[in-house]
Amino acid sequence: GASSGEGHCFGLFAIFIETCCCCSPQCCYILYWPCPMCGDDNYAAFFTEQARAAGEKLREIAGEDGLYYFYVSPYTRTEETMFEVCKALDVNRITGVREEPRIREQDFGNLQSDGSDGGAPMGLLKRQRLAFGRFFFRFPDGESAADVYDRVTGFRDTLLADINMGRFAPGTAGEDGEGKGEHTVVVVTHGISLRVFLMRWYKMYVNQFEMLPNPRNCELVVMERGEGGRYSLMPFHGEE
Repeated sequence: GASSGEGHCFGLFAIFIETCCCCSPQCCYILYWPCPMCGDDNYAAFFTEQARAAGEKLREIAGEDGLYYFYVSPYTRTEETMFEVCKALDVNRITGVREEPRIREQDFGNLQSDGSDGGAPMGLLKRQRLAFGRFFFRFPDGESAADVYDRVTGFRDTLLADINMGRFAPGTAGEDGEGKGEHTVVVVTHGISLRVFLMRWYKMYVNQFEMLPNPRNCELVVMERGEGGRYSLMPFHGEE
């Protein structure tokens, strides 16, 4: 369920935008996925505004003394989102940025077809996915959500290793030694990858994954650590 998480020593707060007791981050996923109208200047300005608002919200949650470490999908839109989010933060409090291919969007095939080239139209494939099951359906030349689960598990293991080695220990910002706040780990990724991560972290069943709604564009999904060291999703967070 959403009220429990793995008992690892993350920081005080985990946003998905995710956090250890003494060496913990606060984890956060900020989402940005491509829209068919992203080439329109008006839409581009709107999405830029959304990303900057997400940065302001992140700073509000983490506090003025917060430190930030970013994992970002290598896609253009996620990198652009991270760039805009960082404009709302003190750059001296960002302790690292890592491009992470394992949190890229689900591969829907090398080239999406409208049917005119003899390939299956994407609309037809999505209807087939709905009938077959969203978790197990694999797109031609692409992935299923089950395939995403495997690579996201690898990312989760890397994240835990970074936590356990003390990468997110408090007070590691800058050479001036002024960074004394808690870390927030910010993961900039995509809708399906985010939902699969939550599925993996909270050990959800497949039918629970299939009921998860896709987050809104640039939405912050927050995992907060309780006194007992376990993570829960806002707004389900409790003291334990």
